[in-house]
Amino acid sequence: MNLKKIALILSPFLLILLMATPLYLKSSLSAPKVVAATPKEAIQIFMAAAQNNDVDSVIGIVRDDDYEGDFAFQRTDYEQGMQNQTVVAMNILSETKIDANTVEYLLEIDYKEKSSCPEPSMPFKVVRDESSAEPSWKVWLQNWSRDCSSPSSPTYGQLTLDRGTRAVPGFWKQAEHLLKTTLNLK
Repeated sequence: MNLKKIALILSPFLLILLMATPLYLKSSLSAPKVVAATPKEAIQIFMAAAQNNDVDSVIGIVRDDDYEGDFAFQRTDYEQGMQNQTVVAMNILSETKIDANTVEYLLEIDYKEKSSCPEPSMPFKVVRDESSAEPSWKVWLQNWSRDCSSPSSPTYGQLTLDRGTRAVPGFWKQAEHLLKTTLNLK
């Protein structure tokens, strides 16, 4: 009798767990492992993922523990930002090779919902990261501004970082460390 009661109590939780496990595995394993031979290929994969709203491929924010501050950004914020503003086209305006492992790109981005002010071009940097056992390409977003009413107002994608609530002093000096996007590129 006791075993039946315990089973009856536990069964809803087990059912939820069984239903959630495939979804968790799908979301955690769905990010494609793509081989990129060149920085240009890496940025093109980034552009394609952004246009397809493929959050798993585009977003991979890491925190820099050397940064003195309490700033941390949640993945869900980026997912919400991507869902709110769909990218319909991305074009490479310029490509500048800095060294053997670093290339800078200026991208023109066309959104489904047009902004009330002109969209600035977005500067990105593609860097070959040899620090791990599996070298990869990293795409870094450079400092940029989108708010036409306040040219100094920083934004990342569609998400405004309010200076009073989101960003901490000196945040944009550390932008390349905090806003690092890994594309699962080997």
